[in-house]
Amino acid sequence: MLASMIRTSNAIKDFVIRPPRTPDPKWSQRIFRYLQTEGYIEPIGESDNFYLTDLGKINTLQEIVKNRKSDGRIRAVIFDIPEKLKSKRNGLRYRLSQLGFKMEQKSVWSSKIPCEDLVKLVVEHHELGKYTALIIGTILPLDKRSHSVSS
Repeated sequence: MLASMIRTSNAIKDFVIRPPRTPDPKWSQRIFRYLQTEGYIEPIGESDNFYLTDLGKINTLQEIVKNRKSDGRIRAVIFDIPEKLKSKRNGLRYRLSQLGFKMEQKSVWSSKIPCEDLVKLVVEHHELGKYTALIIGTILPLDKRSHSVSS
């Protein structure tokens, strides 16, 4: 829903949303109340304006990333997250799977889609930056067997 309001990833950095003027103002109030309840938007002071929260940005970018095409490079997210942060680690895995990343190992995920902006936002949202790395490169097959990422 938010992605339909926003078409470019650059627009979401400091994006301010204003409820649309519609013939049925109750409809837009319900939509904005829902988005606020789910944690996607927050009001700006006493005005009618809202800003996207990190969760709103992640969900919006997720929709935008789905339309991106591979650029021939691979993105690998690797992490070593302590057991005491298990719920955040599982949240990161869930988001990576939603983004189309494939699990190579439990702590190594890969994707062909350019999505560095979204990975950074997800890692920052879960506060896992010091445990996580993003590597961008090309696949060089070392033998004749097919690699799960290249298929």
